[in-house]
Amino acid sequence: MAHPASPQIEFLLELGRALLVTGTPANRFEETMGQVAQKLGIEAQFFAIPTGFFSYITIDGIQHTFLLRGRSDTMDLGRIGDLHEVTLQVLKDAIGLQEASERVKAIVAAPEVHPKRHLVLANALLSACVTVFLNGGWRELLLGGVLGGLVGLMIGLCRARQTLIRVLPFLGAVVAGLLSVMLCHWIPQASALVVTLGAIIVLIPSPGIVMTTNEMATDNLLAGSARGLHTLLDLGQLATGMVVAQRIGVHWFQTGMTAAPSSFPGWVQMVAMFMVAPAFVVLFNARWRDLLPMLVACVVAFGGARLAGEGLGPEFGIGFAAYLLGIGSTLWARRSGRTPFVPLLPAMVLLVPGVIGVQSFTLLGSRQVNVGLDSALQMVQVGMALLVGLLLSRVTVDPRKAVRLKAS
Repeated sequence: MAHPASPQIEFLLELGRALLVTGTPANRFEETMGQVAQKLGIEAQFFAIPTGFFSYITIDGIQHTFLLRGRSDTMDLGRIGDLHEVTLQVLKDAIGLQEASERVKAIVAAPEVHPKRHLVLANALLSACVTVFLNGGWRELLLGGVLGGLVGLMIGLCRARQTLIRVLPFLGAVVAGLLSVMLCHWIPQASALVVTLGAIIVLIPSPGIVMTTNEMATDNLLAGSARGLHTLLDLGQLATGMVVAQRIGVHWFQTGMTAAPSSFPGWVQMVAMFMVAPAFVVLFNARWRDLLPMLVACVVAFGGARLAGEGLGPEFGIGFAAYLLGIGSTLWARRSGRTPFVPLLPAMVLLVPGVIGVQSFTLLGSRQVNVGLDSALQMVQVGMALLVGLLLSRVTVDPRKAVRLKAS
């Protein structure tokens, strides 16, 4: 019979905390914990939110409530994948509880897979690619890459300071915005807006939007709403920082604020799309073995959205791409025995309307109400397209059957 201090319950709660702090969405958290509890012979129910989870465990006919706090602002794909493998081995009786507990502790305590200098380079690469997606030219590409690396350095320096990390979106937007306006004032025909959006792309809470959409699509409404509110607050910080930089630019650097970029030909965007996958491997702390599935998923997202959107509009294209990604990631997880979030999350980041959201908040802060509301409505439409695409993919291929963790 289970006891509150039994090894089974201790392991169960330890696994729950590990899943929580690595950024596992609520639907996947509750399903995984439920299967492990059933395997261990524990009658339990779980309820997860972004900042903690409740577990209701019945012991000797009496229900005990456990509350554990913890949070993660993004998904750590490397650790989520490692925890997924440990969970599979527990369900298959391949390892004992003591070994499993030690491995879970080691996964949580392990240092980042990629050193800080790689984080700076990945930010620079992603920012440069995003300026290409925003129809920037070679000036925007170079400036966006340099400032993106600077933002990556800021992230690395602020991670150890909890008070700074909370205001990092605002600080990053102010620094990137001011430097963009100044540099674009001195460099002819360079667009400060494109450079700024490229530089701060890593600060835009696109993973939060993806996780919110995923939780809403699986009826985890409280977790999705809480995560969505936090995402809106981050977007507000970014927009406020951009407005501050914009106000300064209007007075002293008007040239950089109004310049129109000269875009690359279409094939350069395809090259940039291939280059974002290595950046995602580093930014999501994934393993290099995940590069190929990430790359394939990014190609599907980019190509599907472009091809389907040409005739029926960008919203339909993004919804169709989300549908393909939902099916493809589930089938890949079924075949490989790994977590479907490895290909799904990076590719969905390419589709989410994070940049549109920042632009709409910035326009509203600059008192351009009509244009800002139009941009906000476009963000909502794209978000709904993503939600519908994911829902339809779950109808086509049920992920609960495709990736359910079963004991052999």
